[in-house]
Amino acid sequence: MQCLKELLFLFEILAIFSKATLASDDLFDEDINRLLNFLPNEKRGDGPGFNEVPGTYPFTSIEQNEILAKHNELRGNSDPPASFMLKVGWNTALEASAKEHVEKCHWEHTAALGGQGESLWMGPNDDLVNRQNEGPNAVQSWYNEEGFYNYDTNSCQAGKVCGHYFQVVFAPVTSVGCARKFCETVTRPGSSDVKRYWLINCRYSDSFIVGARPFIKGTRCGSVRQPKAGGSMANFAAIAL
Repeated sequence: MQCLKELLFLFEILAIFSKATLASDDLFDEDINRLLNFLPNEKRGDGPGFNEVPGTYPFTSIEQNEILAKHNELRGNSDPPASFMLKVGWNTALEASAKEHVEKCHWEHTAALGGQGESLWMGPNDDLVNRQNEGPNAVQSWYNEEGFYNYDTNSCQAGKVCGHYFQVVFAPVTSVGCARKFCETVTRPGSSDVKRYWLINCRYSDSFIVGARPFIKGTRCGSVRQPKAGGSMANFAAIAL
């Protein structure tokens, strides 16, 4: 069956190239991206697993949308329900900042973020069984810290971490940008280095506020909302009134 699929894929590739001179570049790129998504992930040249060569592998537009969908799914279904929650979109400037971090292959948060938020994920090469989903899976792993957090007392269980959960569901956030790298060596302050690990960094438009709840509990009034113009913290204040 897989051989038949790949044969059909080759026929479709030929069809796309035959019409390339008649189609716009955007339509041509769209066809190619669709077919790349059709292939088994280890045969894609745009993501992890491609020859498993250490290096930076930017998230494709398909993967970016998957990361956004996971964020907005989790933000829109917070427990307890949030009275409001802004919908996040992709930000290329935040993606570039995240890329600067993963390029260093260093397991440590950025010291000065200028008000931005940041979450990190790391895993061995053989840990990514379903490589196409490692972006959403990283987001889900951050959100899973929700099990350690008590909204009513605004407290995190002793010895546990809740900050990544806070960052995913921090209501004022309007945008996110993520980057990944397959590192030959990841250095870890205070611990031994690890070999051939994936490193993912997501940067957020706003950092959660230490000591404050990440959102206001209340009757949910629809799904996550699109932010208004004027900046994320301004959006937060306007909607909270």
